Amino acid sequence: MNRSIIAVTRLHHGLGNRIRVVLSAQDLAESTGRDFAYVWPTGRAFGARLDDLWQADMRQISVPRSRMLAIRHPYRDASADWRMEADGDAVWQIRTAQPIVVDGAIDTWHPRLRRLRPVAPITERVEELFDAELRGRPYLGVMIRSHSVSHERTRAESPLEWYLKRIGDVRRDHPHIPVFVSADTTDALDQVCSRFDDVHAIREKGPYNSLSALRAAVVDLYMLASSTHILAPHYSSFPELARYLAGPEVRLETSMTGEKSRFDATALTRVDDPTRPFKRKSAEG
Repeated sequence: MNRSIIAVTRLHHGLGNRIRVVLSAQDLAESTGRDFAYVWPTGRAFGARLDDLWQADMRQISVPRSRMLAIRHPYRDASADWRMEADGDAVWQIRTAQPIVVDGAIDTWHPRLRRLRPVAPITERVEELFDAELRGRPYLGVMIRSHSVSHERTRAESPLEWYLKRIGDVRRDHPHIPVFVSADTTDALDQVCSRFDDVHAIREKGPYNSLSALRAAVVDLYMLASSTHILAPHYSSFPELARYLAGPEVRLETSMTGEKSRFDATALTRVDDPTRPFKRKSAEG
């Protein structure tokens, strides 16, 4: 058997956790000269394969195969602590929800994320939404997590009232800025729409974590990344993906971040290609 790394995600892991584990493990495999494969379980709790969402030419193995391998090749965590003693192990199975440490860093996989191409149905929907409502306009991206399945820390630290207040604050600084909302409940979206005009969103997403809902989530991801500023929930990996896609010019603001993350009306940017949101220009350019 060739020396390899297998990124193992679990059925209950969300999209943000899964993609950062797979891409950071792929980065580690390349840096250590090992082959790469991944485990991406699907079912009622998570209804999309990786290649249902992005064009992914990577080897996938099944959950039962991974469990059989684990008899001789145990699951390891995201840290670098075990690597020296495990150097003689032909297979490193890394089962985690965290980005994997590569050369002392946890962010080496971000360029891989930017190189990923969404599958055609997602690309078409992103471009259609962007062209119809937001092309040429710097806009505010807002991600709201209020569903009962969201982490309790997220719901406690990022209540809907915080989003409504911050959108209002931004509108006072820049009254004509549009808003794109990614919300996991229609009630949250309705409350934003009832309070503000020029609000855009995908309303019909399908059952929670179904294939249609996960494809809509990736559309949301690229729309958030194409915004000029992101308001996001605390303790959620998904908006971090949007920020990594967008690049350092876009600030990610949560209820727990400091003054340096706040909206800056003097530094608005926009994109021409919403599937390449890291390619930015000044809003005036």
